[in-house]
Amino acid sequence: MGIWRSRRRSGKRVRALLISGTVAAASACVCLGATTAAVAAPSTPAAIALPDTSAATCAELTGLKLPDLPGSDTATVSASYVADSGCQVGIEITDTSDPRGGQPGDIGIDLTLPDSWNGNYMAEGNGVYCSPASFVTLQSDQWLAAGYAISQDDCGHTGYTNPLVSPWVTNTSPPPTLNWNRIDDFGYLAQHLTAVESKVVIGDYYGDGAHYSFWNGCSTGGRQGLMEAQRYPTDFNGILAGAPAMN
Repeated sequence: MGIWRSRRRSGKRVRALLISGTVAAASACVCLGATTAAVAAPSTPAAIALPDTSAATCAELTGLKLPDLPGSDTATVSASYVADSGCQVGIEITDTSDPRGGQPGDIGIDLTLPDSWNGNYMAEGNGVYCSPASFVTLQSDQWLAAGYAISQDDCGHTGYTNPLVSPWVTNTSPPPTLNWNRIDDFGYLAQHLTAVESKVVIGDYYGDGAHYSFWNGCSTGGRQGLMEAQRYPTDFNGILAGAPAMN
């Protein structure tokens, strides 16, 4: 089953492909990453070969200034080259954009830029309440092996390794309050900023922007994909939303 696409330069359109309309319970759909989606890897387009200095170019991404952060949010970028997988870029965004307050969100984004790039970008979704992001490798991710630049994020609460619980929602140090920044990040903002800033890094590294950008996820990742289509329809050209965890 393919992903529907619309040309990036044609404007504001996004195509969403809903794999299942049913609500996926956490115990019934173990989709903790988009790499588990039951879809066949596409044929690999002609790769865009990087120069031999890709490791040096990767290191130069460290400290890159990122645009379009909300409010007074700040971001740091670090990068290192990993043989056979490419340039691994870590982005940390401290989010304090919600005026209702609470503890700041801590959005962690792991972006992997392959040596043989097919010119496209794919963001992989989360499962349940999200666990820490991780860098993908050629051996573990069929989409990276096909030449896509791949990103994952942690929904804004780095450090909570158990995706089945959500203690980050509240601040129990008296009085108990809601952490609205982190709630926003989980609900929609982390995925939006992942798309926006990953494409900035991709353009800086390869010297050319992604020709097409895709979202791929199920369970919570499916819900995130539908949210992206509704709130930020220009973030992606195509969305694969499987078993969305929503009412």
